[in-house]
Amino acid sequence: LLAGVKPQFESDHNADKVLLLDADFLIYRAAATVKTLPTAIRRFYTMVLTEMFMTGTKTCRIFITPSDCAKCNRYHYPTVKRYQDQRKAKPELPLKGPLKDHLLANPQEYLEQGISVAASSWFEADDLIIIHAHELKELGIVSSGDKDMRLTPYPWWNAEMGRVEELEDGFGHIYWDADKKKLLGHGRKFFWAQMLMGDAADNVKGISKYDGSLCGPAKAYALLKDVSNETEAANMVCKAYARANQNVLAEAECLWLRRYEDDSAYAYFMEVVTDEAILGWLMQLHEYHLAHLKWVEEQSDDNQDPEN
Repeated sequence: LLAGVKPQFESDHNADKVLLLDADFLIYRAAATVKTLPTAIRRFYTMVLTEMFMTGTKTCRIFITPSDCAKCNRYHYPTVKRYQDQRKAKPELPLKGPLKDHLLANPQEYLEQGISVAASSWFEADDLIIIHAHELKELGIVSSGDKDMRLTPYPWWNAEMGRVEELEDGFGHIYWDADKKKLLGHGRKFFWAQMLMGDAADNVKGISKYDGSLCGPAKAYALLKDVSNETEAANMVCKAYARANQNVLAEAECLWLRRYEDDSAYAYFMEVVTDEAILGWLMQLHEYHLAHLKWVEEQSDDNQDPEN
Protein backbone atom coordinates (compact mmCIF):
# COMPACT_ATOMS: atom_id res chain seq x y z
CA LEU A 1 0.00 0.00 0.00
CA LEU A 2 2.81 2.43 0.87
CA ALA A 3 5.30 1.27 -1.77
CA GLY A 4 4.54 4.10 -4.15
CA VAL A 5 4.32 6.89 -1.58
CA LYS A 6 7.04 9.50 -1.97
CA PRO A 7 9.17 10.07 1.16
CA GLN A 8 8.04 13.30 2.82
CA PHE A 9 11.04 14.10 4.99
CA GLU A 10 14.06 13.08 2.91
CA SER A 11 17.02 15.36 3.68
CA ASP A 12 17.28 16.91 0.19
CA HIS A 13 13.53 17.15 -0.45
CA ASN A 14 12.93 20.57 -2.11
CA ALA A 15 16.31 21.76 -0.79
CA ASP A 16 16.86 23.85 -3.91
CA LYS A 17 13.49 25.62 -3.61
CA VAL A 18 12.45 28.75 -1.71
CA LEU A 19 9.52 28.63 0.69
CA LEU A 20 7.31 31.71 0.19
CA LEU A 21 5.56 31.88 3.53
CA ASP A 22 2.61 34.06 4.52
CA ALA A 23 3.65 35.37 7.95
CA ASP A 24 0.43 37.24 8.75
CA PHE A 25 -1.22 34.01 9.92
CA LEU A 26 1.81 32.91 11.91
CA ILE A 27 2.10 36.29 13.65
CA TYR A 28 -1.46 35.94 14.90
CA ARG A 29 -0.88 32.38 16.10
CA ALA A 30 2.43 33.27 17.78
CA ALA A 31 0.92 36.24 19.61
CA ALA A 32 -2.31 34.53 20.67
CA THR A 33 -1.20 32.34 23.56
CA VAL A 34 1.92 33.94 25.06
CA LYS A 35 2.47 36.80 27.50
CA THR A 36 5.82 38.35 26.50
CA LEU A 37 7.35 39.58 23.26
CA PRO A 38 10.54 37.44 23.47
CA THR A 39 8.37 34.33 23.84
CA ALA A 40 6.23 35.38 20.88
CA ILE A 41 9.35 35.90 18.75
CA ARG A 42 10.69 32.44 19.63
CA ARG A 43 7.30 30.88 19.00
CA PHE A 44 7.04 32.59 15.62
CA TYR A 45 10.43 31.40 14.37
CA THR A 46 9.77 27.90 15.71
CA MET A 47 6.69 27.75 13.50
CA VAL A 48 8.68 29.05 10.50
CA LEU A 49 11.38 26.41 11.01
CA THR A 50 8.70 23.75 11.37
CA GLU A 51 7.18 24.83 8.07
CA MET A 52 10.61 24.62 6.42
CA PHE A 53 11.09 21.13 7.82
CA MET A 54 7.67 19.98 6.62
CA THR A 55 8.29 21.29 3.09
CA GLY A 56 11.92 20.15 2.98
CA THR A 57 13.19 23.64 2.13
CA LYS A 58 16.42 25.30 3.30
CA THR A 59 15.52 28.87 2.36
CA CYS A 60 12.42 30.80 3.42
CA ARG A 61 11.13 34.28 2.63
CA ILE A 62 8.46 35.34 5.09
CA PHE A 63 6.03 38.02 3.95
CA ILE A 64 4.31 40.54 6.21
CA THR A 65 1.64 43.17 5.55
CA PRO A 66 2.61 46.34 7.48
CA SER A 67 -0.17 48.01 9.44
CA ASP A 68 0.03 51.14 7.26
CA CYS A 69 0.13 49.24 3.95
CA ALA A 70 -1.87 50.88 1.13
CA LYS A 71 -2.91 47.42 -0.14
CA CYS A 72 -2.88 48.55 -3.78
CA ASN A 73 -5.71 51.01 -3.00
CA ARG A 74 -8.19 48.15 -2.71
CA TYR A 75 -10.09 50.12 -0.05
CA HIS A 76 -11.04 52.77 -2.59
CA TYR A 77 -12.51 50.76 -5.46
CA PRO A 78 -16.29 51.14 -5.91
CA THR A 79 -17.14 47.62 -4.76
CA VAL A 80 -20.42 46.35 -3.31
CA LYS A 81 -18.78 46.12 0.12
CA ARG A 82 -15.69 48.04 1.21
CA TYR A 83 -12.55 45.91 1.22
CA GLN A 84 -11.76 44.38 4.65
CA ASP A 85 -14.15 46.82 6.30
CA GLN A 86 -15.42 44.17 8.73
CA ARG A 87 -11.97 43.96 10.37
CA LYS A 88 -12.30 47.39 11.99
CA ALA A 89 -14.44 46.04 14.81
CA LYS A 90 -12.10 43.20 15.74
CA PRO A 91 -9.87 43.87 18.78
CA GLU A 92 -6.13 43.42 18.25
CA LEU A 93 -4.11 40.92 20.24
CA PRO A 94 -1.80 42.87 22.58
CA LEU A 95 1.39 41.28 21.22
CA LYS A 96 0.43 41.16 17.55
CA GLY A 97 1.58 44.72 16.75
CA PRO A 98 4.84 44.53 18.73
CA LEU A 99 5.71 41.17 17.16
CA LYS A 100 5.06 42.48 13.65
CA ASP A 101 7.10 45.63 14.36
CA HIS A 102 10.02 43.51 15.64
CA LEU A 103 10.02 41.30 12.53
CA LEU A 104 9.88 44.28 10.19
CA ALA A 105 12.71 46.04 12.07
CA ASN A 106 14.91 42.90 12.05
CA PRO A 107 14.41 41.31 8.62
CA GLN A 108 17.67 39.33 8.71
CA GLU A 109 17.58 38.22 12.34
CA TYR A 110 17.46 34.54 11.32
CA LEU A 111 19.40 34.82 8.06
CA GLU A 112 21.84 32.11 9.15
CA GLN A 113 18.88 29.72 9.18
CA GLY A 114 17.97 30.77 5.64
CA ILE A 115 15.10 33.02 6.75
CA SER A 116 14.51 36.61 5.60
CA VAL A 117 11.58 39.02 5.93
CA ALA A 118 9.93 40.89 3.05
CA ALA A 119 7.30 43.64 3.22
CA SER A 120 5.98 46.59 1.22
CA SER A 121 4.09 49.78 1.97
CA TRP A 122 2.07 49.28 -1.25
CA PHE A 123 1.61 45.53 -1.73
CA GLU A 124 -0.03 43.18 0.75
CA ALA A 125 1.92 40.08 1.73
CA ASP A 126 -0.38 38.10 -0.59
CA ASP A 127 0.66 40.20 -3.60
CA LEU A 128 4.35 40.00 -2.77
CA ILE A 129 4.17 36.22 -2.45
CA ILE A 130 2.57 35.84 -5.88
CA ILE A 131 5.05 38.29 -7.42
CA HIS A 132 7.93 36.23 -6.00
CA ALA A 133 6.23 33.01 -7.12
CA HIS A 134 6.14 34.27 -10.70
CA GLU A 135 9.80 35.25 -10.48
CA LEU A 136 10.90 31.89 -9.07
CA LYS A 137 8.40 29.74 -10.99
CA GLU A 138 9.01 26.05 -10.16
CA LEU A 139 11.74 26.99 -7.66
CA GLY A 140 9.28 28.63 -5.26
CA ILE A 141 6.69 27.01 -2.97
CA VAL A 142 3.75 29.14 -1.80
CA SER A 143 2.51 28.42 1.73
CA SER A 144 -0.40 30.21 3.38
CA GLY A 145 -3.53 29.61 5.41
CA ASP A 146 -5.19 32.20 3.16
CA LYS A 147 -7.17 30.53 0.37
CA ASP A 148 -6.61 33.53 -1.95
CA MET A 149 -3.14 32.30 -2.85
CA ARG A 150 -4.52 29.10 -4.28
CA LEU A 151 -4.64 31.07 -7.54
CA THR A 152 -0.86 30.68 -7.95
CA PRO A 153 0.01 28.66 -11.06
CA TYR A 154 3.22 27.48 -9.38
CA PRO A 155 3.98 25.00 -6.57
CA TRP A 156 1.71 25.35 -3.56
CA TRP A 157 2.03 23.68 -0.15
CA ASN A 158 -1.12 21.76 0.75
CA ALA A 159 -0.72 21.62 4.54
CA GLU A 160 -3.75 19.40 5.08
CA MET A 161 -2.44 16.76 2.69
CA GLY A 162 1.22 17.28 3.62
CA ARG A 163 2.46 17.65 0.07
CA VAL A 164 3.55 20.17 -2.55
CA GLU A 165 1.06 20.45 -5.41
CA GLU A 166 2.10 21.42 -8.93
CA LEU A 167 0.02 22.21 -12.00
CA GLU A 168 0.42 21.25 -15.63
CA ASP A 169 -1.08 24.58 -16.70
CA GLY A 170 -1.79 27.84 -14.91
CA PHE A 171 -5.57 27.63 -15.24
CA GLY A 172 -5.58 24.69 -12.86
CA HIS A 173 -8.68 23.14 -11.33
CA ILE A 174 -11.39 23.43 -8.68
CA TYR A 175 -13.12 20.72 -6.66
CA TRP A 176 -15.87 20.38 -4.08
CA ASP A 177 -14.95 19.20 -0.58
CA ALA A 178 -18.16 17.44 0.47
CA ASP A 179 -17.09 17.03 4.09
CA LYS A 180 -16.32 20.71 4.62
CA LYS A 181 -18.83 21.94 2.05
CA LYS A 182 -16.16 24.16 0.53
CA LEU A 183 -15.03 24.98 -2.97
CA LEU A 184 -11.27 24.48 -3.18
CA GLY A 185 -8.72 24.36 -5.96
CA HIS A 186 -5.37 25.48 -7.33
CA GLY A 187 -4.64 27.86 -10.19
CA ARG A 188 -6.41 30.77 -11.82
CA LYS A 189 -9.65 28.81 -12.10
CA PHE A 190 -9.96 29.31 -8.35
CA PHE A 191 -9.80 33.09 -8.91
CA TRP A 192 -12.81 32.87 -11.24
CA ALA A 193 -14.66 30.86 -8.61
CA GLN A 194 -13.97 33.64 -6.11
CA MET A 195 -15.28 36.18 -8.61
CA LEU A 196 -18.61 34.38 -8.32
CA MET A 197 -18.74 33.38 -4.65
CA GLY A 198 -16.72 36.28 -3.19
CA ASP A 199 -14.39 36.16 -0.20
CA ALA A 200 -15.88 36.78 3.24
CA ALA A 201 -12.42 37.00 4.87
CA ASP A 202 -11.66 40.15 2.85
CA ASN A 203 -15.26 41.42 2.74
CA VAL A 204 -15.45 40.98 -1.05
CA LYS A 205 -18.99 40.30 -2.23
CA GLY A 206 -18.31 38.63 -5.56
CA ILE A 207 -21.32 38.64 -7.86
CA SER A 208 -24.47 40.01 -6.20
CA LYS A 209 -26.82 37.79 -8.21
CA TYR A 210 -26.22 35.26 -10.97
CA ASP A 211 -29.24 35.58 -13.25
CA GLY A 212 -31.37 36.61 -10.30
CA SER A 213 -30.11 34.04 -7.79
CA LEU A 214 -27.50 34.23 -5.04
CA CYS A 215 -24.22 32.57 -5.94
CA GLY A 216 -22.46 30.80 -3.09
CA PRO A 217 -19.64 28.25 -3.29
CA ALA A 218 -21.87 25.33 -4.38
CA LYS A 219 -23.38 27.27 -7.27
CA ALA A 220 -19.98 28.69 -8.27
CA TYR A 221 -18.64 25.15 -8.44
CA ALA A 222 -21.58 23.96 -10.52
CA LEU A 223 -21.13 26.83 -12.96
CA LEU A 224 -17.36 26.43 -13.38
CA LYS A 225 -16.60 22.73 -12.88
CA ASP A 226 -16.86 21.88 -16.58
CA VAL A 227 -15.17 25.06 -17.86
CA SER A 228 -11.87 23.99 -19.40
CA ASN A 229 -10.02 27.26 -20.11
CA GLU A 230 -9.75 30.77 -18.69
CA THR A 231 -11.09 32.58 -21.74
CA GLU A 232 -14.33 30.64 -21.40
CA ALA A 233 -14.38 31.37 -17.65
CA ALA A 234 -13.59 35.07 -18.14
CA ASN A 235 -16.25 35.66 -20.78
CA MET A 236 -18.87 33.72 -18.81
CA VAL A 237 -18.25 35.49 -15.49
CA CYS A 238 -17.95 38.97 -16.99
CA LYS A 239 -21.19 38.54 -18.95
CA ALA A 240 -22.95 37.45 -15.76
CA TYR A 241 -21.75 40.63 -14.02
CA ALA A 242 -22.96 42.69 -16.98
CA ARG A 243 -26.40 41.06 -16.75
CA ALA A 244 -26.43 41.86 -13.03
CA ASN A 245 -25.47 45.49 -13.81
CA GLN A 246 -22.50 45.19 -11.43
CA ASN A 247 -18.95 46.53 -11.72
CA VAL A 248 -16.94 43.38 -12.45
CA LEU A 249 -13.56 45.11 -12.49
CA ALA A 250 -13.89 46.64 -9.02
CA GLU A 251 -14.52 43.23 -7.42
CA ALA A 252 -11.69 41.76 -9.47
CA GLU A 253 -9.13 44.37 -8.39
CA CYS A 254 -9.81 43.36 -4.78
CA LEU A 255 -9.50 39.62 -5.45
CA TRP A 256 -6.67 39.53 -8.00
CA LEU A 257 -3.13 39.08 -6.67
CA ARG A 258 -0.43 40.81 -8.68
CA ARG A 259 1.96 38.78 -10.87
CA TYR A 260 4.44 41.65 -11.23
CA GLU A 261 4.75 45.14 -9.80
CA ASP A 262 2.55 47.04 -12.27
CA ASP A 263 0.05 44.23 -12.77
CA SER A 264 -3.69 44.59 -12.15
CA ALA A 265 -6.89 42.66 -12.65
CA TYR A 266 -7.52 44.91 -15.65
CA ALA A 267 -4.24 43.82 -17.26
CA TYR A 268 -5.15 40.16 -16.71
CA PHE A 269 -8.70 40.60 -18.02
CA MET A 270 -7.39 42.19 -21.19
CA GLU A 271 -5.28 39.07 -21.76
CA VAL A 272 -8.09 36.54 -21.42
CA VAL A 273 -11.42 38.22 -22.32
CA THR A 274 -12.32 37.91 -26.01
CA ASP A 275 -15.91 39.20 -26.16
CA GLU A 276 -15.76 42.59 -27.90
CA ALA A 277 -18.64 44.14 -25.96
CA ILE A 278 -17.13 43.07 -22.64
CA LEU A 279 -13.70 44.40 -23.64
CA GLY A 280 -15.23 47.81 -24.37
CA TRP A 281 -17.03 47.77 -21.02
CA LEU A 282 -13.81 46.84 -19.19
CA MET A 283 -11.99 49.76 -20.81
CA GLN A 284 -14.71 52.14 -19.66
CA LEU A 285 -14.60 50.73 -16.12
CA HIS A 286 -10.82 51.06 -16.05
CA GLU A 287 -10.99 54.74 -17.06
CA TYR A 288 -13.67 55.30 -14.43
CA HIS A 289 -11.47 53.69 -11.76
CA LEU A 290 -8.48 55.84 -12.69
CA ALA A 291 -10.61 58.97 -12.33
CA HIS A 292 -12.18 57.72 -9.10
CA LEU A 293 -8.82 56.86 -7.49
CA LYS A 294 -7.46 60.25 -8.53
CA TRP A 295 -10.42 61.92 -6.84
CA VAL A 296 -9.86 59.87 -3.67
CA GLU A 297 -6.21 60.97 -3.64
CA GLU A 298 -7.20 64.62 -4.08
CA GLN A 299 -9.70 64.38 -1.23
CA SER A 300 -6.99 62.86 0.95
CA ASP A 301 -4.61 65.69 0.05
CA ASP A 302 -7.30 68.16 1.11
CA ASN A 303 -7.58 66.31 4.47
CA GLN A 304 -11.08 65.12 3.71
CA ASP A 305 -12.40 61.60 4.23
CA PRO A 306 -13.67 60.40 0.81
CA GLU A 307 -15.52 57.52 2.48
CA ASN A 308 -17.89 59.87 4.35
